[in-house]
Formats: sequence, C-alpha cells, structure tokens
Amino acid sequence: MDERVIATLVGIYRSAFDELVQRLVRAVERGTDTAFLHAQLIDVMQLLSELDAEAQRWIGQHLPEAYRAGQHAALQSLQDAGAVSPRLTASFAGVHRTAVELLADNLASDLSEATALVGRRVQDVYREIALQTAAQMKATGTLARQGARDMRDELVSRGLTGFVDGAGRRWRLDDYADMTIRTTVIEAGNLGRVNQLADTGHDLVRMTEHHPTCPICAVYQGRVYSVSGADPRYPALYETAFSRGYNIVHPRCGHSVAPYIEHLADDPERDRERSAAPFDVDPRSQRQRDAYEAGQRRKRQLRQDRRQWERYMLVLPDETPTFSGFRRMKKANSRRWQDLQAAYRESRAAA
Repeated sequence: MDERVIATLVGIYRSAFDELVQRLVRAVERGTDTAFLHAQLIDVMQLLSELDAEAQRWIGQHLPEAYRAGQHAALQSLQDAGAVSPRLTASFAGVHRTAVELLADNLASDLSEATALVGRRVQDVYREIALQTAAQMKATGTLARQGARDMRDELVSRGLTGFVDGAGRRWRLDDYADMTIRTTVIEAGNLGRVNQLADTGHDLVRMTEHHPTCPICAVYQGRVYSVSGADPRYPALYETAFSRGYNIVHPRCGHSVAPYIEHLADDPERDRERSAAPFDVDPRSQRQRDAYEAGQRRKRQLRQDRRQWERYMLVLPDETPTFSGFRRMKKANSRRWQDLQAAYRESRAAA
C-alpha cells in the first residue's frame, strides 16, 4: 500500500491529538470559566466521535486493498514461476472476505477503544481543572497562575497518555493509532498472501530479509516455513514467526512472506538447513547490530524533536516553523533557533 494512503489516516489522528491538547491548554488557562469548560468538553467529544467515523471510512476502503495486494503479489509470484495458470485470478469470497472483515473489525475496535479512553481522560482533566480552580477561588479569590501553568506544562509534556496496551506501555492517542494502523495494514498483506497460497495448494513461504533488522526479526527472517505445519522439513509458520496470534512478527514489522517453490530454489538443501537452525541465537554480526542501534537512536531523536516542536507550537504558534524547518534550524543552531528558544523561555516564565 502506498505510504501516502496510510499517512492520511495517521495524519488525521495526529492533527486530532494536537487539537485535543490545545483545547486542554486553553481550558487550563481559563479554568474559572465554567461555561467555557462545558463548551470545550462538548467540542472535544464531537471531535473524538468524528475521528471514529473517519477511521471507519478509511478502514472500509483501504484495508481490503492491502489484503488484495497481498493476494495478487502471491499469485503473480506463482505465475511468474510457472507454478499456476497465468489465467488464474484471485478470489475475494469465502475465507478471504471473512479474513478482511475480522481484521477490519479488530482495527476499528482497537482505535475506538483508544479514543473512548482518551475521551474519559479528557473528562477527568476537565473535572480536575474545575475542582482545582474552584478550590483556589474559594481560598484566595483568584486563580493561582502557577497552578494553571504547572497543569498546562504537564499536559504539553506528557500528552494524553491515557491508553495502556497489553504489555503495560503507555501510549499517546496519535502514536497508538500510527502503530495500530501500520501493523494491521502489514498483517493484511501477509494474510492475503498466505490465504491465496492455500487456495492454490502451495504450503511453503519464505520470509523476506533485510538489514539492519531488530533482534526479534533476526532469528526469523530469510527462513522457509510451512504454513500448515505439515511439512516436517521446515518450521511451522504459526508456531514460530507468527506464533503470537497475528500474521506479523511484531507490531510495525516490515517483514513479509512470499511463495517458496522448492524445485526452483538456487540451493534447496541450504535453505532447509538454515530454516531448521535454532531460534534462540541472534545471527547478526556486530556491525549489523551497531547499524540497527544507530537507526534506533535516529528514530528516538526524531520523536524527541517532534515532542519539543509540539511544545513550541502550543506556546508560540505564530513564531514556530514547520516541523522540518524546526529540525533544520535546531541542527544548525542558527540565530533564529536561539531567538526562538529565548522567546519560548520568556513565554513560559510569564505564563
């Protein structure tokens, strides 16, 4: 699937998240205004409702595309190898339709659960604002600006991290949506390939291989698997690489499976030997491990820069450039970057 298609929905969630935080910041700064708080809360809940509806539309249109792309890729590989008739076409009935519907339902449910939890978190924050400002007004007759600033800074730095996944990791709404959408799209493609191969009576698949890769995927990539588990010469796909109940090694994994036709392989004996190797040894060289860690550091820096940019956008929306421009001037430590830093510190101190 074209990255731009995925980025469209991810971008909607990211924009919605930014809008939610901005509304909460405004609510903190005007905490004594009960009517304003009530109106803001209504708007926020409407925004979350619209977000769910937009996700449903996207899922209904694009997730079947990802699955069918997997089907067609598998079928094309078999046809190129002369393993099936060139006139054979992919079906989208029976097990294929059921598989797509299940993936779509799960994705919609995961995203809806996340927005619902964020909605409850938003209501809790608004309730906290109302109680805090009421207590301050009763005690002092005025709203303590320091208390409002502290709450605002917490929201900006921590975000709406109310969603906790099964592993106990706390997620922002936009990050969770990004991970879930991308993971499901990849899974749809893999499932389309596997089911299409089953339709044509082909049981063996090879997992793609690329470097650098993570320590989880390193032990699975490049091997040949038996989808059914009936071929004892190869590991069973759903007892090893896909043993976690998904058609993917781990969330956001970039690996996919493709048909493996044994009699057309360059070295079938070597493929069998490699595929039967133990799964508990990381086969990567030190150089490959170092390259992977370097890539992870770049990604962490990117995330940190984005969080910083978001904080600047909330405090200085007119002075802060686009994210790419922000990163460029920060890296160059330009005069404009130094001026922006000074303005940000002054604005926070005056809040």
